[in-house]
Amino acid sequence: LNKLFTQYQSKQLFKEKSDNKIYILSDNNVYLCDIQGKNEFNIVKNDKVYDEIECLREKVALKISADTEYSKHIYSISNIDNLKNLLKITNAKQCKKEILYLIAKQYIENDSDDSATNILLNLGDYKDSKQLLTMLEKKHKFDGTWYGSNGLLGEYKISNRWIILGDKCYNIYTEDNTKNGIKNFYCKLKDNDLHIFKRKEEMSDFSNSWLVFKYDKEKEVFSYEYFGSYGEIKLEKISEDTELPTTSYIRDPAIGMTAEEVKASTWGSPKKINKDTYSWGVREQWVYGDGRYIYFQDGVVTSISTSD
Repeated sequence: LNKLFTQYQSKQLFKEKSDNKIYILSDNNVYLCDIQGKNEFNIVKNDKVYDEIECLREKVALKISADTEYSKHIYSISNIDNLKNLLKITNAKQCKKEILYLIAKQYIENDSDDSATNILLNLGDYKDSKQLLTMLEKKHKFDGTWYGSNGLLGEYKISNRWIILGDKCYNIYTEDNTKNGIKNFYCKLKDNDLHIFKRKEEMSDFSNSWLVFKYDKEKEVFSYEYFGSYGEIKLEKISEDTELPTTSYIRDPAIGMTAEEVKASTWGSPKKINKDTYSWGVREQWVYGDGRYIYFQDGVVTSISTSD
């Protein structure tokens, strides 16, 4: 122990010997028990605080020491009761499943739904894994970018671009025609209608919803009244993309744009492309639905047609 103490003293971990410190060397690890008083002590393992949760994690890891794939997940479990329950499981195979199940639930709590889904798919019928998968599928049913307007002309025409991602949604708008503004909201499904809330704590009661997007299954569009006087806005899904835009301005499609610029515009990708090749070049018609068309000549927009 004197040699050991000298080694640690050189690291300036402990400055002096004391009768209330106990050193233990085990499996190439060094433990220090620093007694503070009756029934009060701190434990340090290899220069780091070693508390009950670290001890429990090590014990669980020993049960499945041959499986590093599972062992790495153990150190993400932060609930002491869950770790104690894992120690009670005698069957190693069931212990591994329970570890994955706990990690999946932690992912759900932290809004890492993709990671949770990947784990739950491998768990099959374990506990309520299938029910959790169904819940996640429903939660993300309408994920993507949606766009629409009320179809009115002049200064009262209102366009909206929404990104839906699980129980969060974002209204994208422009400020001074130079950059995007983003308003954050929360959303929750009820009979395929999407209720929009301004605050997360309001989501427990549907009567608190700020807007209601009513879903038309046949047309696959949302519609909602923009506070009455502005008329109805229909939102059509234009892409699966849920990435929030940068500060660059999202433009409406315009003559002279390339195909890539149109896809990055407020209209996004078309539902269908009709293409004709002639001796003098290639002409394309991009069909968006609701009377909206964009025409290209050799990859450049030459005209735009709407039903407005």
